[in-house]
Amino acid sequence: HITQIIRKPDSGKTTLMMEGMVATQKLGGMVFLLDSEHKFSMGRLKLMGGKPEDVMVIQTDTLEEAWDGLEKILEEVKTLRE
Repeated sequence: HITQIIRKPDSGKTTLMMEGMVATQKLGGMVFLLDSEHKFSMGRLKLMGGKPEDVMVIQTDTLEEAWDGLEKILEEVKTLRE
């Protein structure tokens, strides 16, 4: 699944996202993150019970970088499934 979380600043988007990441990892899923706000913390994810070493994070500043990042993620998923 691809999920986008949009809300006003400081409304809990990052916490919600990290809870979803931890739950996905516990179910054996893969986690990829396009981080446009640059608020992702591997340390915080670990404190919440996640495995930072199993997360692919791509930080973006522009929409073009986000699309390029999405292409990288899709290529990685394709490689993992082969």
